[in-house]
Amino acid sequence: MLSTQQIEAFRQRLEAEKAQLLTRLKELEKPRDFGSDVEIEEEQEEAQEFSSQVAIAQVLKDRINEIDAAFNRMELGTFGLCANCHRELTAELLAAAPAASLCAECKKGA
Repeated sequence: MLSTQQIEAFRQRLEAEKAQLLTRLKELEKPRDFGSDVEIEEEQEEAQEFSSQVAIAQVLKDRINEIDAAFNRMELGTFGLCANCHRELTAELLAAAPAASLCAECKKGA
């Protein structure tokens, strides 16, 4: 079982990561002025860039949701336990991915 200090260390890591993600997301979601280009190639490039930014923003939002779910598990006292089989997550897994909710075996089966 994780100690209070270990959980707090993971909380701090996740809070720092979330702050960085929110900053990046804010930058991506700033309105862009694409102007009134008449060149088709330039319009296509701008549309492609916008599409990429929307996709990146969604990935960031998904990661923020994973972090928020980890915070919720901390509050519920289930942080560090597999959401599927309820076994303890390994220290190695949590060190690599503190927001992880599944053990390696359950993740393989998912």
